[in-house]
Amino acid sequence: MNNQKKSLRNRIFKRYHSIHGKFLDAEVTIAQRRFNEFCKTNLLEYLPRNHKNIRILEIGSYKGFILKWLEDQGFLNIEGVDLSPEGVNFSKHYVFNNQKIFCQDAFDYLSDKKNKYDLIISKAVLEHIPKSDISDFLTLIYKSLKSQGRVIIYVPNMDWIMAQHERYMDLTHEVGFTRESLGELLRLYFDDVNILPVDYDPPSSIKSKIVFKMMKPIVIKLTRLWLKVLGEGAGDYWFEYRAITGTGIKKTREI
Repeated sequence: MNNQKKSLRNRIFKRYHSIHGKFLDAEVTIAQRRFNEFCKTNLLEYLPRNHKNIRILEIGSYKGFILKWLEDQGFLNIEGVDLSPEGVNFSKHYVFNNQKIFCQDAFDYLSDKKNKYDLIISKAVLEHIPKSDISDFLTLIYKSLKSQGRVIIYVPNMDWIMAQHERYMDLTHEVGFTRESLGELLRLYFDDVNILPVDYDPPSSIKSKIVFKMMKPIVIKLTRLWLKVLGEGAGDYWFEYRAITGTGIKKTREI
């Protein structure tokens, strides 16, 4: 990354909340409730029920909502790293286990963490990394995982019907992914790779859940029919999901 581009990126992340996040973030209790639902739907199945001592790192922990959820589930060895000083300062007061949340570039943070973690979570981070640096990023994650350790990476879905907005809503976004390209990338580094749609922001009230459950399948079917008319294969796009997740396991391989 050239120095001018890196300087702009660093300037943005230094004030990420002030110039970007606070205009999008919900009130803390609402945001935490949304993240709780997100974690229960998209993360819980990958966590052991009776082994709370596993070492977990979240890259891009920002305000600490996922860390807080993990803490509430009883996990004892959780860490977070983020480039935003404002986000880290907030999370250090918000998450009880605040001594393990660091304001640092993940590349530097992972450089001496070989075979340390059972699980590494990265939500809304990979799209911020220049394509030329993604190989180094995933290599560091691979080396930081223990044998049979798992990585879980969440990214915006570029097949989503509003993907153009998602791609350009943040000046630090560098690249976008579909289920095909995310799978292609992760299979270079990990085994047992699985790409799944993310159930994002489910409705909270009972009434909205009922309406959502009734209307969403109808809208999806009509839209998929419209896409099929547009062109061959278009009906197979995951247009209804705002984000996708890729998971993989570290096994013995050369990378």
